[in-house]
Amino acid sequence: MSYVSDAVGLIYEDKLQTMFPELQRSDKPNHPDFTTGTFHIEAKAGYRDYGVRLKRYQVEEFPKIELPTVYAIGYHAFPGLMQFKDRKSKLRLVQKMMILLHFPEQYLVSDNIIQAIWEQERRTSSRGFEYCTAKRRFLEQIIRGGPIVRRGQQQEAHRVYGVNPSDFVLKSPTPRTFGMLLHRVRDAEALHFLKRYKKI
Repeated sequence: MSYVSDAVGLIYEDKLQTMFPELQRSDKPNHPDFTTGTFHIEAKAGYRDYGVRLKRYQVEEFPKIELPTVYAIGYHAFPGLMQFKDRKSKLRLVQKMMILLHFPEQYLVSDNIIQAIWEQERRTSSRGFEYCTAKRRFLEQIIRGGPIVRRGQQQEAHRVYGVNPSDFVLKSPTPRTFGMLLHRVRDAEALHFLKRYKKI
């Protein structure tokens, strides 16, 4: 990952902590970025048309942690971000980004759905490296139950990703609220958390 991508991630983490002051940063290796004491949050950020990268160890290991994990995904709308040429000063770049960068579309996503996206969308590079990009359109197709093309055939997103919509709260984001793909039972604490901060 480039230092630009790293900086985008750090800026989004800072914005989340400003938005939700009670979040505590995790000091444990291979753990999600934040905890509330009742559930964990892993922060992901990326350009809305590209998506965010999922990591295999996170998808496999986070479900084993004692508390449930949800993913806070922020999509920014700054297509020229990767074209910054100022390599002399990372600090100067981050300062520019702090002013310019915002995340108009944010989602809180159950790790069940993240695992389903990983299983359906992961790819293997020519070097044998597994990777997966969680694109905004995947989340919106799940929310709407929209069509997805697989092996030349159109299928319903709920069926492709194994999502029973009656088990989840599915909602698109607005300028003031998070989009939600949260399990009604497993992620009940995360739903209550958003409600307290009036982000639903």
